[in-house]
Amino acid sequence: MGQEMGREVGVTMAQGDYSNRGRRTVTAAEIHALADRLIARADSKMMEGTPSQRADSHLAAAALRILANEHFYDGVTLDRREGGG
Repeated sequence: MGQEMGREVGVTMAQGDYSNRGRRTVTAAEIHALADRLIARADSKMMEGTPSQRADSHLAAAALRILANEHFYDGVTLDRREGGG
């Protein structure tokens, strides 16, 4: 995978193994990729009529990036109750 602004690019959550419905580790690169997708969706034409939802998505993406950089640089383990499965 390539590098872009210090982050890996080309990482998607779909690359993960979803066969284990119990626990799953999400890497910092996956968290950044998720934030990128939230921004892309927020900026899409489909969201033009929903400015508050667009703003929420931008805020959530920024929070994810900060958490990944400062607290979860090794990733985070989610279980099924937290949406990791």
